[in-house]
Amino acid sequence: DGGPVVGTLDTKFPEAPVFFFSHKNSAAIRPFVRITTDDGSSIALSGSHYIFSNGKLTAARKVAVGDVLEREGMEVVVVGKEENVMMRGLYNPHTAVDEMVVDGFRVSCLTDAMPVQLARALLWPMKAAGRGVPPAVVDAVRWVARYIPKGQESY
Repeated sequence: DGGPVVGTLDTKFPEAPVFFFSHKNSAAIRPFVRITTDDGSSIALSGSHYIFSNGKLTAARKVAVGDVLEREGMEVVVVGKEENVMMRGLYNPHTAVDEMVVDGFRVSCLTDAMPVQLARALLWPMKAAGRGVPPAVVDAVRWVARYIPKGQESY
């Protein structure tokens, strides 16, 4: 179909098509959290973006030195450093399995902008529609999302 595809650690769907971007702005300059592990690998993501830390979804801003992150190949690595940085580009792709691999790390497609179960429910119609999501559906989901309380910092 020509749409973007991302890697995942889901054994049933090692590659998942992206059906929706809740953010896609190459010009945005935003604060990010750069997490560096003891082996020198790193990932930068928004503070509200969930990453798999200590076996659960955790907002990046809550990841701490000593936490354990998941990497490709079912490898686990220990966080050695975290720092706040400003970076250009803000992207948030969504896949049918709600996760993806970014810079070798297992991350969620979700953020703490709203509770996880509610986000999954709101995204479900778009997942069902695949990449052919009508713009009106996207606009409706974004409108509803503005009025929803924030999610927890970890699940």
